[in-house]
Amino acid sequence: AGQQVRQRGGSHPQTLTPIEIMSQFPNIARTLIMLLVMCRTHHVCGALDIRAQGLRRGQARAHPRCASMLAPVAIQTATVEDAPIILDFVKSLAKYVNMEDQVRLNADDFARDLEAGKYWCALALLAQEPVGFALCYNTYSTWEGSGLYLEDLYVRPEARGNGAGIRLMEAVAQHALESGCARLQWQTLDTNKAAISFYTGPRIGASERVEASGAQWVNIIMRQPEMASFVERESGFRRP
Repeated sequence: AGQQVRQRGGSHPQTLTPIEIMSQFPNIARTLIMLLVMCRTHHVCGALDIRAQGLRRGQARAHPRCASMLAPVAIQTATVEDAPIILDFVKSLAKYVNMEDQVRLNADDFARDLEAGKYWCALALLAQEPVGFALCYNTYSTWEGSGLYLEDLYVRPEARGNGAGIRLMEAVAQHALESGCARLQWQTLDTNKAAISFYTGPRIGASERVEASGAQWVNIIMRQPEMASFVERESGFRRP
C-alpha cells in the first residue's frame, strides 16, 4: 500500500511506494529496521510468547527483547514454587558451557534444598518474565569468617544487554553484605572471556584471587566415587 502526500501548490495527492518513502524519510526507515532487528525472532513487539517452562500453562509473556523497551529489570528472591524455573536456568547455563550432561538434580531437589536454606537465589525479570538467575550459598573462612559463594549466574542470550547481569550481581552483593559476609567468591571457566571481562571490569570491580606473593589458588574436587574409594581404601589399611 502506498502513502498519499499532497504536492506543493497542488490539490491532487501523490502516491509514494514503500521504497520511495524509505528514501525520502531515512530516519523513520532506520528506526523501523532497528525495531525489526530487535524483535528478530518469530515474535514481534507486542506479540505473545507462550512459555511452559516454569510458568503456568497458557500464561503469556512479551518477548524479553521487546519487553525491555517498556519495563526495567526487576529482581525478586526465588521461592520453592520457582524450582522449575531455577532448574531451567541451570540446564541452560550447563548447555552454554557444553556440560549439560552433568546436571543431575531435578526441580524437587531444588525446591527441597531451597526450603532447607541450603542456598539463596535471585531471579531477574523483564515484563514479569524470568530472564536470569543467580544462585549462592554460605561458606566459612578460618581467616575471615562468614562468606558467600556464587555458584551460578546466568541471563538468557535474548535478554542480555538490558542490565540484568549487573542487577543480579548487585542483589548477590547486597545479600552478602546484609548477611555479614567478609567475602564473595565465585569461579568461571578460563575460556569464558566475556564473563571474566564482565566480572573484573570497572563496574563490578572483582579480581582473580592471586596472593601478594604471586601464588594462585587451584580448584581441587572429589566426587562421590573418589570419596567412597578413598574412604574404603583407607579403612582397609587400618583393619587388623
